[in-house]
Amino acid sequence: MAAIGKVEKEIEIQTPAEKLFKIFKSQCHHMPNMAKSVHAVDVHEGLSGENHSGLRKRTADDHDPIDKYMDLVVGLVKDIDDHLILQA
Repeated sequence: MAAIGKVEKEIEIQTPAEKLFKIFKSQCHHMPNMAKSVHAVDVHEGLSGENHSGLRKRTADDHDPIDKYMDLVVGLVKDIDDHLILQA
């Protein structure tokens, strides 16, 4: 049965939000180099840059329940933030 609702999590980051957003928006192919939990990112349907009509598929460790999925996303954001801070 699917869960319907809103889930929020507050995460403190040091990277400017625009830079982090850019990774998720148009540079997601770099995620496997930045985050331990992402093994591959495939971009489908011609998604690139400003084209928002495509589909992204991220291959990651299996986390099913919503709380584990949130932990995965929080870990992903923290890993990317740490990577970007080291690059600065």
